[in-house]
Amino acid sequence: MEDGLAKFLKANENTVYEFPMNVPDAINIKMDGINLHEKLNFRFTHSTITDILNYDYVRYIPSFVLINNEGNSVGIDYGSQGFETVAGTAGADETYVKDSGNYFYYNLNSFPVTITIEGTINVRSPLNSTSPPSGSALKVKTNRSNGFGGTMEYFLFSFNPVANTVYTFNINQTITVYPNEKLFMFGTTGTVNDLLYNFEFLPDSDLTVSFITRQPTTYIKAFRAQYLFTQMINKVTDGNYTADTSPYFELYKQKVFTCGNALRGLTDAVMLISFSVFFQDWDCFDAVGISEKTKVVRFNSKINLIDTTNVIPLSGPANETFKVSVAKEYLFNEAEFGYPEMRNDVGVANGKEEPNCKYLWSIGTTKSPAKLDKVSKIKASPYEIELVRVTTFKKDTTDNKADNDLFSLYIEATSNPASGTIPVHYALDRSLNATATGLLEPLTIFNLPLSPKRNLLRNGPFMRSSLYLAGNKVLAYKSADRNNKMVAGGIIEKSDVPVSSLGSAFFYPLYLDSDFPAADNLLDLLDANPLQVLSFPLNGYTIEGILQEVSIAPASRAIQQYKFLTLASNDLTKLIDYYG
Repeated sequence: MEDGLAKFLKANENTVYEFPMNVPDAINIKMDGINLHEKLNFRFTHSTITDILNYDYVRYIPSFVLINNEGNSVGIDYGSQGFETVAGTAGADETYVKDSGNYFYYNLNSFPVTITIEGTINVRSPLNSTSPPSGSALKVKTNRSNGFGGTMEYFLFSFNPVANTVYTFNINQTITVYPNEKLFMFGTTGTVNDLLYNFEFLPDSDLTVSFITRQPTTYIKAFRAQYLFTQMINKVTDGNYTADTSPYFELYKQKVFTCGNALRGLTDAVMLISFSVFFQDWDCFDAVGISEKTKVVRFNSKINLIDTTNVIPLSGPANETFKVSVAKEYLFNEAEFGYPEMRNDVGVANGKEEPNCKYLWSIGTTKSPAKLDKVSKIKASPYEIELVRVTTFKKDTTDNKADNDLFSLYIEATSNPASGTIPVHYALDRSLNATATGLLEPLTIFNLPLSPKRNLLRNGPFMRSSLYLAGNKVLAYKSADRNNKMVAGGIIEKSDVPVSSLGSAFFYPLYLDSDFPAADNLLDLLDANPLQVLSFPLNGYTIEGILQEVSIAPASRAIQQYKFLTLASNDLTKLIDYYG
């Protein structure tokens, strides 16, 4: 049997194959994005009144410096303002904001963005002025027309200063910034009675600018799992085997696959993927396997691949030598679920809020510690997906580090009809969003059905099987490398999991070895289904198992050694009677 499908898998499972995505089998996905949150932290640094002495100006741009930012946005240009003065002639303000590039915020989007300016400004009025000017003010001025021959402006504060007096102003101003609108921090005074009319900004004069943006909707290509499986089986086996139409892929048809270039909307996008990466992703999503029958390869969950109906009967062991050993490769005390750690070299939009990250659970210290690695090599991070769309916006010829990265999406089950230039498409599934908490943006985030905790629960029966005699243990949450606060659809991502709640075991991590007379038609039976259950009598009790190793001697029909993985239906206490 090692000369069949196994030979091709061993040779080609890690070979990366190309799948052009501009094909009829690809489906269209509506990517309408996530609300991206960003906050800009500014500080006033122009703190000396002597900078504008002896200048007959009554308008100025303070030194307004960007200290740092938190989060990401799309279509926004922002930065520090350098100190400048503006002539006090009529219309000078408007001329300046229409022509200057010394702005702190610029909306390049085709849609308006609402910002909130908050903070505290501490100022001291002129030190030596005998007659401070009335109406000193700080405002945000824009290049958008106010409809009356001027431009829009929003006062942050206005006051009539008293010489050498400190003032504190608490700022909370909301402004809707329209497409192509620029914002300037702008200082003004009233009538100047002497040259010492300016005031100074004191330490801790800081403002934050908070806002939300969302990448415009695009339509991208993706593949269903069945299409990829069918194509890869053909390629991996050099056309010698075909793929079965899997009921498993139909059950999870809402989980689809795309790549970085497709997320960018490139018409010539090509997916690069190997069979091992494809299979590993599904085995992290669930516990899955493949089997072959008459050169047709099936894909299903492990439990559903085992044929417990057509049992192959064997006669009893040929001698009393019967060995029971632990299948150590199934044992673990730690389980890690989720998705690859996000790369620090690219950063991720609002990445600290990412729920589809890597989680670790543990049952504690054991004699043989091991980790169950269920961290997919295919990404499902909605924020990383958005980063690809945001950073490559209108950059069709620019390379991106994520161009060949693989991503999974969870979409709605039914398609939406075409309308005008919009193709037939599927929307992102947000059915769990209404109940979601612990998220920065619960209404627009997506891929919640692909969360690490849900992957763990789908793997429940396999884990319960592996954790033999650990029914009283608890898989205790230990850590997550990003946001661990999500609760959605009743699933608490970081909660502990009693092993007893993982479902019913379908095997035990125990091998049974013994010698049996070879069945006459064993090869034919195993060709029909290698995962067919074998059974044999033992002291009046029937033992069932999945064959792991066997050899045959057709000419001599000599007794051969069989090795089984025992099914959970067995009453292993019967082995006590067998050994007396």
